[in-house]
Amino acid sequence: MCRVIVGQSSVSLWVSRRETRAWARKEGEAWPCSVTGGNSLHVECDSNGSTENRLNSGKKKRDIPTHELNAIAFDFLKGRVPIDHPCWYVIIGQFIQPAMLSRLTPRR
Repeated sequence: MCRVIVGQSSVSLWVSRRETRAWARKEGEAWPCSVTGGNSLHVECDSNGSTENRLNSGKKKRDIPTHELNAIAFDFLKGRVPIDHPCWYVIIGQFIQPAMLSRLTPRR
C-alpha cells in the first residue's frame, strides 16, 4: 500500500514501483505511455499544488506530464485527505464532480 502523510498544510505520497506499474496497466483506465508506471514515485503537495516530485528517489531525471501526475495523485489520495485540508482542492477537489463528494472525502 502506498504511504501517505497528511501534514497540517501539506501532503506527501510515496508509491512503489509495483503500485505504479499496476496503476498504469489498470483495466479500462490504462496509461500505455506512462512515465510513472514501473517507477517509484514521491510527490509533495501544498495548497498551491505539487512542490516536489521524484521518480526512483531522483535517480531518473524525467519530467512527469502534469496530467499524469494529477491523475496518479488523485487516484492514490482520494478518500485519504480530509475535505477541509488546505491541499484538498488542488489534489482532489478540482478533478471531481459534486455528486462524488460524499464518497471521497473524510472529515477530520
